[in-house]
Amino acid sequence: MKAVQVFPDRYFEELLRSNHLADFNSIWDLKTEWFEEPNKRRGGWSGVVKYMLQSPEGPVEVFIKRQEKHISRTFLHPIHGIPTFKKEYASIKRLQKCGVPTLEPIYFAHTGKKAGHKAILITLGLGEHVSLDKIDPTALSSAAKKSLLAAVATVVRTMHKHNLKHNCLYPKHIFVKQTPSSWDVRIIDLEKMKRTLLRRRAARRDLSTLIRHTGADWSRKEMLLFLRYYYAEKTLSAAAKKTWRDIAAEMWRRENRH
Repeated sequence: MKAVQVFPDRYFEELLRSNHLADFNSIWDLKTEWFEEPNKRRGGWSGVVKYMLQSPEGPVEVFIKRQEKHISRTFLHPIHGIPTFKKEYASIKRLQKCGVPTLEPIYFAHTGKKAGHKAILITLGLGEHVSLDKIDPTALSSAAKKSLLAAVATVVRTMHKHNLKHNCLYPKHIFVKQTPSSWDVRIIDLEKMKRTLLRRRAARRDLSTLIRHTGADWSRKEMLLFLRYYYAEKTLSAAAKKTWRDIAAEMWRRENRH
């Protein structure tokens, strides 16, 4: 099967070759259990497996994402669309260029429409990182909580500074790991990321999603502190307060809709 292949890093290209995963077909035909059951949509599917590559230094955890006829329509491809992993790979590279910590891709490939719009994306595992929704705030010290909120706010602000809107910024899409001095934060699941003309549009959507879905675990005071860190303010400005009021109003509407 003809496919366009990209190996972003020579070391991992050689590592894949040494594990007999040097081309599209060998990766596509890999037999292993699903890490996540395939998502089926509009006649296509998309699934993920966790796999251990063998290296002289020891096992290397990677995630292999495969899809067929799983299409996203974009401004440049409004009719036939492109594989969603092609869009996600481009978003990963864009975040890396902007200095926003995210996944590290080690392989990407896709076929054309005639071959079924198949695509593969392989990324390194995140090791000891856990998703933000798995963090219990009550188990953290006050200093650790503030440090975590500041680290997440800084990464999200950097993303928005470049007019990038995640579009699905749930806590499960933010992975964190505590370090001796701070927290290492990674933004994942970038299939829906878009570039916006105005930073405030990106901020409104992403902050609303994130705060609404962390409200059950984090207090109102902590969420306000998060906004302070996001806006880099000692006290909330009028703009920050408006953001909070808008988010609170949306939460109220959603709660009373059901």
